[in-house]
Formats: sequence, C-alpha cells, structure tokens
Amino acid sequence: MDNSNGQAYAIPLSCEKKALKAQKTLSNMRKLFSTGYSNGAVSFSMLIVRIVFGGLIFLHGWPKLINFSAKMHSFSDPLGVGSKISLGLTVFAEVFCAVFIVLGMLTRLASIPLIICMSVITFVIHGTKPLDERELPIMFLAAFVTILFVGPGKFSIDGAVGK
Repeated sequence: MDNSNGQAYAIPLSCEKKALKAQKTLSNMRKLFSTGYSNGAVSFSMLIVRIVFGGLIFLHGWPKLINFSAKMHSFSDPLGVGSKISLGLTVFAEVFCAVFIVLGMLTRLASIPLIICMSVITFVIHGTKPLDERELPIMFLAAFVTILFVGPGKFSIDGAVGK
C-alpha cells in the first residue's frame, strides 16, 4: 500500500494473520449452516442408519423366528389374515428384510415390508394408544422411510453393484 507521499508501508503481519483467521472462521461458519451436502457424508450417515435400525429391528424379530411355533397361534392378527400368516409376514420383515437393510442389498425394496410392518404396528395395533407408547415404531418407521427415499449410500452392496 502507498501513503500520501508515495512511499509503501506494510500492514503488520499480526493483522494479516488475524484477518486470515477471521476469514477461515467465517468460512467454517458458512459450512456449518450450509444446506449443501457431501456425498461421502450422506453415504456414511446412511451406513450408520442402516446398521443401527436394521440391526435393532433384527434383534427385535429374531425371538419371533426362534419361537415361531410357540407364537403362531397367539400372535396378533391386525389385518385379519390369521395369526400364523401375520407372524410370518412380521418375521420376514423384521429378520430377513433387516439383514438386507444392514448389508445394503436390495435396500429400497427391503425397506417396503418394514415400512408396512411399522405402519401397521403404529396405526393399527397401537393406534389408540398415546403417542409416548408409539414412539419406538414411529422412529423405526421414519428410519425405514428415510432409507427408502435416500437409498443405501455408496457403502453398500447396492452401491458397489450400481457402479
């Protein structure tokens, strides 16, 4: 920079460092409040969602599979198709579809039976109960709807096959 006499003067180095630090802080703040996204972050997030919710619903469904013969006559029949068929459909969704979700294999297709299952639990079986007694199936429903819309991400078998 020049002063009025035509002589150059320097900005103190500490001021430049402070200005750069302020600019970097502002840039980080913009990233924090940005609506943009990173494909890698979305894929990693979907991996976590798939493992957590797929794994938990698998753990919830496994005892139904193991004790199928003991439960088949007393299982809830909200759709009027019979207890045995209702249990079979629930086991299919909660065990087999859950494995596909965790692996990220046929993920969107596998999420549909889980969405139906969680919808029946939320709105038919527990439909008249207060919201605080339906929180868990609602959370599962939201997770599986998210998986349906967003997809499995690149950290999945679907992602590897789709390349």
